[in-house]
Amino acid sequence: MMNCLNRVAFMVEAKEPYFVWARSVEEDTSIEESEHTPTVYLAENEDGQTVGVELIKKHYKRIFVEELESWWTEKSKWPKVRTWEMFQAWFKVTIADLVLDLEDTTIECF
Repeated sequence: MMNCLNRVAFMVEAKEPYFVWARSVEEDTSIEESEHTPTVYLAENEDGQTVGVELIKKHYKRIFVEELESWWTEKSKWPKVRTWEMFQAWFKVTIADLVLDLEDTTIECF
């Protein structure tokens, strides 16, 4: 039997506005949607019931920063204002409320 993680997973995929920004900060790049893989973020679902927009809204600022930093670390090139509406325009989020671990061990990402 697999281990069930007590987490909700957000699979975050960049949309066209993200790629427009990425190309604007690094002019020589030809980044395309097909080359950019989604990122999965795990979050605790404290009440065990709210899996949806409200849970994403709770974490969207941290996710936005991580996604920007994964492409360009110089913060002066980042959008100054990062709203919920902008996040929705820049990213597609898919939610999984059941996360199963296929491995018996935990490893560090980096």
